[in-house]
Formats: sequence, structure tokens, C-alpha cells
Amino acid sequence: MATQIAGAEGMVLLNAVERFAGAVWEQHCPAEDQPPVWVERQLWPERSPQETRFRRVVFAEADRYRPRDPRWSVISHCRDPGGRGDH
Repeated sequence: MATQIAGAEGMVLLNAVERFAGAVWEQHCPAEDQPPVWVERQLWPERSPQETRFRRVVFAEADRYRPRDPRWSVISHCRDPGGRGDH
């Protein structure tokens, strides 16, 4: 599970999901043949028009520690503007 506060940290998870998932795969489950299940959530500031969502990322292809071609699907929509995760 990856969580990121919008605009508060370095590279955006959305733009580097292959790099981050590959690093997690190599460091935490190196014996696995497939990349880990990747779930991400971007946290938006209070009163933001953006919705806080949990999204699952599936990779269409993967070589050892190098997942490619990510596909996102929404797991849930959080209606709480404070981003506490009520869904």
C-alpha cells in the first residue's frame, strides 16, 4: 500500500509506479515471480474538489523486478473531505 500527500513529496506515485513497485518487489518479496499487489491512495487537502480514492494497479507485463504497462482501477471512493478513509 502506498500513500502520498498531493504536492507535499517528491516524485508523484502515479508517474513512477513502475519504479516504486519494482523496488518493493526486489526488497521485500524477491522470491516471487510476479510483482506485489500495488494499492495506492493520493490524499488531497481538505475542501479539495478532488476525491480521495484507493486504486489498485495491475501490471500488464513484468520481468524480474521490472513491472511495466500499469493499469489503474478504483477500489473505493472516499466521501469524507478530510480524507479519513470513510467509504
